[in-house]
Amino acid sequence: MQFLNPWFLIGLIAIAIPVAVHLFNFRRYKKVYFSNVQFLRELKQETRKQSNLIHRLILACRILAFLFIVLAFAQPVFLANRNAKVNRSNIVSVFVDNSFSMESQGTRGTLLDEAKHKAAELAAAYQQDDQFQLLTNDFEGRQQQLVSRDEYLTLVNEIEASPSVRSLKEVSSRQNDLLQSSRGNAVVHYISDFQRSTILQALPDSGIAKGYIIPVVSASKNNLFIDSCWFSNPVLQINQQATLTIKITNVSDKKLEKIPVKLMIDNAQRAVASIDIDAGKSHEISLSFTNNKPGNYSGYVEINDFPVTYDDIYYFTYRISPEIPVLCIYEDKQDDYISSVYAVDSIIKLTNTSSRQIDLSSFINHRLIILDQLKNYSSGLIQELTKFVENGGSIIIIPSFETPANIINQLLLPIGTDLVNTINDSPVRISKINVNHPVYKEVFESGSLKAENLDLPSINKHFNLVSSRAGNSETLLELANGEPFLTYSSKGAGKVYFFSAALDEESGNFIRHALFVPTMLNIAFRSEKITPLMYYTDNNTPIPITGIQAGNDKPVKISATEGDFDFIPEIRKINGLDYIFTNGQVTAAGFYNVMTDDKKLELLAFNYNRKESLLEPGNTSDFDALREKTGLQLINNSQKPIDKVINGDKLQNHMWKWFVVAALLSLLAEVLLLSFFKSRTTTV
Repeated sequence: MQFLNPWFLIGLIAIAIPVAVHLFNFRRYKKVYFSNVQFLRELKQETRKQSNLIHRLILACRILAFLFIVLAFAQPVFLANRNAKVNRSNIVSVFVDNSFSMESQGTRGTLLDEAKHKAAELAAAYQQDDQFQLLTNDFEGRQQQLVSRDEYLTLVNEIEASPSVRSLKEVSSRQNDLLQSSRGNAVVHYISDFQRSTILQALPDSGIAKGYIIPVVSASKNNLFIDSCWFSNPVLQINQQATLTIKITNVSDKKLEKIPVKLMIDNAQRAVASIDIDAGKSHEISLSFTNNKPGNYSGYVEINDFPVTYDDIYYFTYRISPEIPVLCIYEDKQDDYISSVYAVDSIIKLTNTSSRQIDLSSFINHRLIILDQLKNYSSGLIQELTKFVENGGSIIIIPSFETPANIINQLLLPIGTDLVNTINDSPVRISKINVNHPVYKEVFESGSLKAENLDLPSINKHFNLVSSRAGNSETLLELANGEPFLTYSSKGAGKVYFFSAALDEESGNFIRHALFVPTMLNIAFRSEKITPLMYYTDNNTPIPITGIQAGNDKPVKISATEGDFDFIPEIRKINGLDYIFTNGQVTAAGFYNVMTDDKKLELLAFNYNRKESLLEPGNTSDFDALREKTGLQLINNSQKPIDKVINGDKLQNHMWKWFVVAALLSLLAEVLLLSFFKSRTTTV
């Protein structure tokens, strides 16, 4: 047995009070005069013995009453575990999972409502003077301080669903930051549906404080959500049909039929469809529409599902450029084959210029630069081309056999591609096409790309290539002798394509082959700036941004297109490009403008992460592993209030109530003894 309030035992000194009363009150005698006491001698001796016994019983009752009252205030308890200790001051940390998966229906409303109810019940398991920490997925600054029990209950009522998700390891680390600097008996509690994809993804270390796992169980694990969207077209163009593919997943045990899917572009409905999805399967549906003007567009796809609704809308943005500016720099005369290819598509605007009339300042106005068999590369040209690639531009390098290898390598080395060596003048055919690369991914139908089915171009002579330390080249077209004919490499945010042979009739028949057209067109299409359709609210992915002027005093702001929410993001320059970081400040899905000095730089779309859309809560083996690693105790669903469950685990019995009853009985016994004593005295 131990005492919750041992300092009250000092009150045992009060036992001296009834002893003093007994000594100075009942030892006084009162004289009674009688005419003749001869016959009372024997009766007097007998009454005195009875009186002394009653006096002692009354004294015992009074001592016991004081003793029981003092013990009741000291609150003695019997511990279920003999090795356990009761600390008068507790530091209670409670984590309430408020992620979107907690919107699922439980037995008493949503899981979040149940979690808040259990968190409120926890307060009754601890003393009024204990301190509390309430933690949610939001990790707000105010959650890193201790509050009273009343303040804790107020904070519990204010909890709302949040797009943020945390693992148990992150939550435990956050709790320990506060608990390790606080004095008291630390106890932690985790109230969650314990999704495998999020909170159970990373378990805490074994050295955490003692505590409890309190799962809330969903009545249903069904959910229908939009997984992702993407455009089938490599580049979206004016007055051409765009095809948006939508992946929808059915996480349930039954087939869903006639699910409406709605596509909205700039707040106007552009397409609608109805789909059937088998149980536990995903379905892809394509919706087509046409854009009749250039610019930035915002759109979203919507389905209807209940009760988990945060993943029923998928926001996205895209941009349609009026043209793709391409610059071709030639040595002696312009290439008619290149001009003919790019004349096929009206979106490509080709400009031909001689190497003797290069305007280096115009590079920034183009997406793709073609170097067609130049015989020399000046240092200024190399510097500007390197800067152009690092800032996101694309280059096609077509070498001249008249240019020495060391001159060509002066260009290739700083832009990070393989270097040329000797000239191989043995005729050889192209034997392999890298169909996994975006340049050729959409060119061939599945199963049609076989060596025996293709009549691939032949090359009369080519440069042998050697790898460099800075080279990161990927072969797109490979010759039969194993040498690359077309390579791809990246530099900064840009792309570099290198042909190992000149593109003319003397060097081979590639320029007359059907493969030449999609190669040149797709390289041009891929040079267009294609930004991601959307970003997730909880990711801190770098977002490239252009149009920020150096020295401008006006800060860059991100503002919601609906409402008055805005903030100033972090801006970093990486490899010469400007990137913005939201650092978790975007918490609501929707559309956001990137602004500076009232000028719109970009339109962005943000979606809630789909991590918890699969609704896979932890099972018995997951909880066993968690308990084994951390020592946390599991509290399963019980009809008893959670404070009773915790106190039942912690204390076998609160004895103070029994001592109060014993004190009252002692006082009652004293009253009865006094009444009996008074009656006996009167009779005598």
